Amino acid sequence: MIEIARGTTPTFEFETETELSLFDEIFIVLKQEAENGQVKVEKTFTGDCTKTDENHFSVKLSQKETLSLAEGKKTELQLKAKTKEGDVMTTDIVTLNVRRVLKEEIV
Repeated sequence: MIEIARGTTPTFEFETETELSLFDEIFIVLKQEAENGQVKVEKTFTGDCTKTDENHFSVKLSQKETLSLAEGKKTELQLKAKTKEGDVMTTDIVTLNVRRVLKEEIV
């Protein structure tokens, strides 16, 4: 299980089997069950990610985004992508553990 702490700026790294240039868009979505399944954080490849090579990219969460996640609540992460040809695919859902921190303010 992946663990993140509230109020931090974690970077998630992803690898795709398909070359990134073949995607129209990739969405990185975090949901938390405490919020009735509402999307808590959503990032896009074109707006929020860093491409490291043809099959790898990363996305960084802000302090504000991780502070929006409640400590100890089930948090899920999934990627959903659309190719330039119109095919849509998803990854398996990954569960994250959100840890508490003593200093809640953004620094």
